[in-house]
Amino acid sequence: ERALSLGAAKAKAQFMGDHGMTLLDPDGHPFCLVTG
Repeated sequence: ERALSLGAAKAKAQFMGDHGMTLLDPDGHPFCLVTG
């Protein structure tokens, strides 16, 4: 939620399953956030 509030957007394609989330930075570059 913090990344989204800073301008990231949730990517349509998700690759992490239950282990994280694929996001896009404001320029459209993908990055992943991994959960514990």
